[in-house]
Amino acid sequence: THTRRLILRHIRNGIELPPLARDNHYDFNYQQYKRLPHEVEILPGDELILECDYDNDSDNYVVVS
Repeated sequence: THTRRLILRHIRNGIELPPLARDNHYDFNYQQYKRLPHEVEILPGDELILECDYDNDSDNYVVVS
């Protein structure tokens, strides 16, 4: 099982703001630091949700921990 796509969602007061980051072609073997194009303020109570899409071509069971 391999992660293929990532999106970092930002929720404030129950309202979803524009995503902070998105990688539609994530590759574990090519991890890198990515600077955001603009400064983002994260306030107390904000929620950050990392959403991942997986490719399970090998028909392995997905393990959640």
